[in-house]
Amino acid sequence: MMTMISRCLLSAVMAIAPHASAFAAPGDLWEVKQYSTNIRNGPGTDHGIVTQAARADVAMELQRQGDWLEILLIDGGQGWIRDDLIDPLTGREADDPTPGFLLFRDMLIGGDGAGGLFLEPDYLGYAVVLLTVTESYLDLPPATREHQLEDLLRLWQTIDNTGIPATIILGLENGRRLASKSALTGTHWFLDD
Repeated sequence: MMTMISRCLLSAVMAIAPHASAFAAPGDLWEVKQYSTNIRNGPGTDHGIVTQAARADVAMELQRQGDWLEILLIDGGQGWIRDDLIDPLTGREADDPTPGFLLFRDMLIGGDGAGGLFLEPDYLGYAVVLLTVTESYLDLPPATREHQLEDLLRLWQTIDNTGIPATIILGLENGRRLASKSALTGTHWFLDD
């Protein structure tokens, strides 16, 4: 039987654990920890190097295999990196929302919440917005959903105007990621219809 002190210690260890990767999910944002970090064409050091990432480069997780994550770099590069070479940005305290985000939020949610398709957006920092979709959005035909996502990205990029490539991540109410669309990397659907 676990004592109260043991439970508190376990909770404290979990809170300060160096890797939050156990809770990672496609669409999560990561920051490269080291200079000249190799990005590989597969999950392992036996795979070739396709590019290198610099310290503080931002990447979005596409999938995970063991200790390796397939990522998209903000500059458009794509490949695999070991999870001890990056730190999670998702779940960290985000930068203060930009004035552009506040305007974007007000335009999107003002009145009828974009036809009831989305809940209030969250600013994740680095010009990344998380939009939680409603059942009404999921009921749309796939081509219409893609068009909506394209229009939202165009609007967000125009309003944000920070010079950082804009990204929109669509999420479900249960916290799972549905899709992302970036000005650099295009659209990535994480869940099948």
